[in-house]
Amino acid sequence: YDELQALVNSTVTEAIMFGVRCGAAALTLIVMWMISRSKKTPIFIINQISLLLIVLHSALYFKYLLSNYSSVTYALTGFSQFISRGDVHVYGATNIIQVLLVASIEASGVFQVKVIFTGDNFQKIGLVLTSISSALGLATVVMYFVSAIKGMIATYQDVSATQDKYFNASTILLASSINFMSFVLVVKLILAIRSRRFLGLKQFDSFHILLVMSCQSLLVPSVIFILAYSLKPEQGTDVLTTVATLLAVLSRPLSSKWATAANNASKPTTINSDFTTSTNGFYPGGY
Repeated sequence: YDELQALVNSTVTEAIMFGVRCGAAALTLIVMWMISRSKKTPIFIINQISLLLIVLHSALYFKYLLSNYSSVTYALTGFSQFISRGDVHVYGATNIIQVLLVASIEASGVFQVKVIFTGDNFQKIGLVLTSISSALGLATVVMYFVSAIKGMIATYQDVSATQDKYFNASTILLASSINFMSFVLVVKLILAIRSRRFLGLKQFDSFHILLVMSCQSLLVPSVIFILAYSLKPEQGTDVLTTVATLLAVLSRPLSSKWATAANNASKPTTINSDFTTSTNGFYPGGY
């Protein structure tokens, strides 16, 4: 009975986590679509795709939780006869959507790293950091894709087999890439703030807001990833990785929008800085 209760608790925890994830992403997607002035900028499109994929992935995961794959009967008996072709298709679609979600997250991070080094004196360093970010992002996406393919192969060969090592490696790569790109954003924004202070520009502006959001996307998901791996999985803490991913995605559009709101409230007298890319329309007014 203890094992059965633990299984039920784990399923309920996953349902709650993915419900919160789906609701937060859907609400953010709608709000950003309503209040954004420009809907054709690359960063807006990438962020909207990420939010849409989170909603779609959560919906498919709900279907997975309601399928025989996640049923108590199958968990206790292990009989593959309970698994239908439709259950396998839902499982595969959920994994592929997760790969696309990770790809959109990495694309958003790489794009922001590229943008902040556009048109300043650190273009060579920016090219190196963008290349490293791209390599980390590509490795993360490839590992998630390998994990998805291995999972699908296991469903046809040994339905009870697990792919923990591939999933753990892909999650570690995702956390590492998010941390690296967020660290680059934080350092570059600190340099931009110092430049603005030297030029005598206003200090409480979009750069401070972006700095705060970048720190959040660096620290909070990192803590959650550590908790997910340090605590016992029997407590359902492994689903905390979904919350960490959600926070990383939500921080991108919110930081850009809050930066735009701050600039609309009080425009600086000088727009030249290490971070300004107003000619491209990316930050801050173009979003």
